[in-house]
Amino acid sequence: MTSGAVTVEAVYSRLGTLGYAVVPEDRTMVEYLIEKIVNSIKLDTNYIDFPMELLQMAIDMICGEFLQTKYATGQLTNFDFSGSVKKITEGDTTVEYAYGSGSKTPEERFTAYLKVLRTPDRSLIAAVRRLRW
Repeated sequence: MTSGAVTVEAVYSRLGTLGYAVVPEDRTMVEYLIEKIVNSIKLDTNYIDFPMELLQMAIDMICGEFLQTKYATGQLTNFDFSGSVKKITEGDTTVEYAYGSGSKTPEERFTAYLKVLRTPDRSLIAAVRRLRW
């Protein structure tokens, strides 16, 4: 199932990079979210066809909505909310990757990241938006 350029496989691939292992039962929800987000973007931009410039943003929005739904309904089991690497020390150099790790729990960082994924970049939408007459 596709909606223009946004494919289920592209969404599955992005979910994999976010640490989620896709199961066959996820397909219906992903297909629904593709249609929902793509239609929303087409309405926001006044395009009949999906604007390809917004492909990555759309996929991130779909993944954010998907993970938020799974999280809110208690279906996000066996998910590692912490970053894969928190701190690396090599000699006198230290690099810390888990932003906000001292003040927020891994789940709080996860939900903050979901908010970023789910929120469309208005400047990108404005850049491709067509005027309505």
